[in-house]
Amino acid sequence: MIKTAIAAFGFLALSSGAAFADGCATTSSESVSFGDNIAEAVAIGDDCANSVALIIVRDGDGAPLYSHATPARYLFGFYEVTDERSMADFLDELIGVQFGGGALTSSELPEWPEGADFPGGEFPFYPEEWVDRGEYLRFQSMDAPVWCHVQGQESSACLIIDGDRLYKIGVQTFPG
Repeated sequence: MIKTAIAAFGFLALSSGAAFADGCATTSSESVSFGDNIAEAVAIGDDCANSVALIIVRDGDGAPLYSHATPARYLFGFYEVTDERSMADFLDELIGVQFGGGALTSSELPEWPEGADFPGGEFPFYPEEWVDRGEYLRFQSMDAPVWCHVQGQESSACLIIDGDRLYKIGVQTFPG
């Protein structure tokens, strides 16, 4: 609920042309299609160093389905951000614009060998607590849309479309 309120505030502030004195408030210059949904990124802050990066997934009607807010400085790639232009490029990277949209299918998720604690090898995938191996294998067999966004220095949060539902299924690590 709080994340949705933050998302709504950020979107309204930016879309209404709210001014930030010498600020670093901007949106990603592009969005990513994820099934019938759109992923976008927004930065809100009085300056780039103290901005919050907000990732929002909206359905085809514009209703928010998912949001994730983090101080931007805690995210991979932030060290290159110095102004609104570089922030917009950074936001594009967060949602995967430069990496083919960050979208894949669930059949491309890393294998989860029987007896292993979690899927993947050198860079493991850590499923959400409610996702056991059986549920994970069901996801893989669905070949459903999966979208991942940067959520930290060495990981991405991954969401799946399961029928008419969208939810986070885990975190994919990557070298940071």
